[in-house]
Amino acid sequence: MAVLELHGVGKSFGATEVLRRLDLTLAQGELLVLVGPSGCGKSTLLNLIAGFEPPTTGTILIDGQDVRGVEPSRRNIAMVFQSYALYPHLTVADNLAFALRLAGVGRAARERAVAEAAALLQITDLLHRKPAALSGGQRQRVAMGRALVRRPRLFLFDEPLSNLDARLRVEMRTLIKRLHQELGTTTVYVTHDQVEAMTLADRVAVMRAGVVQQLATPEEIYHRPATRFVAEFIGAPAMNLLPARLVAVAGGWSLVLANNDELVRLPLAKVAPEAITDGERDVLLGLRPEAIRVVDVTDPERHFCGRIDLIEPTGADTYLISRVAGTDLTIRAPASCRIAAGVTVGFAIDAAAPHLFDPGTGARLTYRGGE
Repeated sequence: MAVLELHGVGKSFGATEVLRRLDLTLAQGELLVLVGPSGCGKSTLLNLIAGFEPPTTGTILIDGQDVRGVEPSRRNIAMVFQSYALYPHLTVADNLAFALRLAGVGRAARERAVAEAAALLQITDLLHRKPAALSGGQRQRVAMGRALVRRPRLFLFDEPLSNLDARLRVEMRTLIKRLHQELGTTTVYVTHDQVEAMTLADRVAVMRAGVVQQLATPEEIYHRPATRFVAEFIGAPAMNLLPARLVAVAGGWSLVLANNDELVRLPLAKVAPEAITDGERDVLLGLRPEAIRVVDVTDPERHFCGRIDLIEPTGADTYLISRVAGTDLTIRAPASCRIAAGVTVGFAIDAAAPHLFDPGTGARLTYRGGE
C-alpha cells in the first residue's frame, strides 16, 4: 500500500493544456475513481502517475518519494488497461507469471503467486488455456491477475471494463470491489461510467477540461454536487435543472418558476441569506428525479401540474417525462405506476429537496449550516 500525492500537477501538449495544476492526496489503501467525459484528462493523469508521460508542472510523490525521472518499471506500480494485452502464444499461467520471470523470481515463488492470484480471481481451472480460448470476462480476469501477482504498492485501472457487456461489467465491478477490500492496495481507477464510479470508489474525483470539479465521497457527490456540471453528470437519470427565481417571503424563502404561463411557487425549508441580493435572485433549481412525487391534480400537497409526454419503464422503476418551465422534467416513479401518456398530473416536491446553482458560474449555492 502506498500514499500518493499530486502537487500542482499539470500537463500540456504543445499549446493544449490537458491538465491544470491538480492537487490530490490518496491515503494508504484508498480507492479513488477519476470520472468525467472523454477528453477531460483522466487517462492522461493516470499515465503521469504510471510514468508513461512526464508532468509539465508539479510533482508526484509515492510514499513521499518524488518519482519524476523514475522509470515506470521502477515505480512498483501495476496497471490494467482497457485492452487485455495478453500474450496469445502463452498459457494463462505463463501470462500471469511473465513479469515475475522477467524480475528473476524463482520458479517455486512464481507458481505460488500464480496459484494465489488465480484462486482470488476464480480462474484456477483456466491456467492451462491460451487467451484465444477465453471469453472477454475471463481475459480481463487474467489481465488483472497479471497485475495482482506482482503485489504492487499502487494499482492503476484505465477503463478496464469498457469492452465487456452489461452483465459482465456488473460481475467484474463486484470482483474489483471484493479484491480491493481483501488486498487493501491503494488504487486509482479511471472510467467514464458514473455507475462504476459510485459503486467502486472510496472517493470520486469528477473531472472536466483538466480540472477536478469535485473530490468527495460518492454520497456527497450525489447529494451535494458542488457544481451544475457534477449535478448533471452524476446520477441516472441526470438531475433536472429548471430556471427559477429565489425570493424572500414571510418566514423564509420561496422559488418562483413559470410553467405554461402559470407562476409556480415552491417553498424552501432553508437557504443561505448570502445567496440573496435585494431579497431575490435568479437561480437554477436542481431536482433529482426521485425528489418529485406524482399526486392527484386536486391534492393539497400539489405544487404544480404537468402533462406526461413520455413513459419509460425500466423494470424496477418507471420514468415519466413532462415538459415544465420549458425543460423536460424526469420523474422516477415506482414500477407499479399506471399513468398513461397525455394525462395531466400534479407534482409535489419536498421543501428540503431542491438544489440551487448560480446560473452564470454553475456553482452550488450553499444552504445555511452548509447543508
